[in-house]
Amino acid sequence: MSKTARIVRFVIFCLIAVTLTIGGVLIVRHKKKELAAIPPPVRPLMAVYTAPVQSGSLADTRKYLGILRAGVSGQVSSQLTARIISVPVREGDVVKKGRLVAVLDSRIQRDKVKSLRAQVDAARTALVTYQGIYRRDLVLYQNKGLSKESLDRSDMVKAAAESRLKALQSSLRNAGVELSYTR
Repeated sequence: MSKTARIVRFVIFCLIAVTLTIGGVLIVRHKKKELAAIPPPVRPLMAVYTAPVQSGSLADTRKYLGILRAGVSGQVSSQLTARIISVPVREGDVVKKGRLVAVLDSRIQRDKVKSLRAQVDAARTALVTYQGIYRRDLVLYQNKGLSKESLDRSDMVKAAAESRLKALQSSLRNAGVELSYTR
């Protein structure tokens, strides 16, 4: 391609660019004039609720974000393992010493108390029986109708029955305490 052809091409390109620029400016001016001639949109009327004038105190409420933490908190734990039947207090309630916070299922503890009462009664009956046998054996021993070994064995059985009765009575008291923990 020759040098003159290049110059002609460059001139044609510049003329096209200038023509497009002038045309764009004219179109923008024309659109601005059209927009200026259009009246602004009418704002709709706002609905306002009114109230009669009253005198009184105004409640000033404000909203804040924050975290509430208890000033004093405590751990609650049970003395025994049982199913929870009800919780008569709600989270956040103030609880003082002695207030009922949970009711536990007491069926196991009640059955244990009944069983131990029956065992104590049986042990008491056995002890009365062994005391009677010991007294009879003591009379026989004093009249030389029984050996010392048999009397000692009878005394040992009576002492074992007394110990068993004391142990069962202690277990019954402990079971009663456990039963009281369910309320």
